[in-house]
Amino acid sequence: MKPITMRFRVRAYLAHRCKLGFVLSRQAYHLRKFASFADKTAPGQPLTTALALQWATSVGHNRCGYHAMRYQSVRGLARYLAALDPQTEVPPARMLGSTSIRLQPHIYTPEQECMKLLEHPSKPRRKRDPMRFSRLLSFLEAQ
Repeated sequence: MKPITMRFRVRAYLAHRCKLGFVLSRQAYHLRKFASFADKTAPGQPLTTALALQWATSVGHNRCGYHAMRYQSVRGLARYLAALDPQTEVPPARMLGSTSIRLQPHIYTPEQECMKLLEHPSKPRRKRDPMRFSRLLSFLEAQ
């Protein structure tokens, strides 16, 4: 009997998620890449934390939590496979950090705030802001 490939398991997982209404374009791409990697590296073996970590960190760069995003994609697959195969290890959460990177907020100076409020409306605005002049007047009163 031929062992079940990771590619087959990924295909079944993605079909299951799609039936539930999920759209997994980026995750599907990463999982297909993982399946190819797993079938070459550990053919016929269950998914392990070491295999997930090895694949997630196999790319050279880690911009914007890329390793964590790849790792998180495999975690979802592992949770699904653990119900079908007791040898599957579910990797612990956030082992490679967070998948979302929060940008540092910019704190405007009072002068910048005033300039922003007085900007000429030559730039197209998506939505009219009725409180714009009210905020400007409040700002000027506070000065």
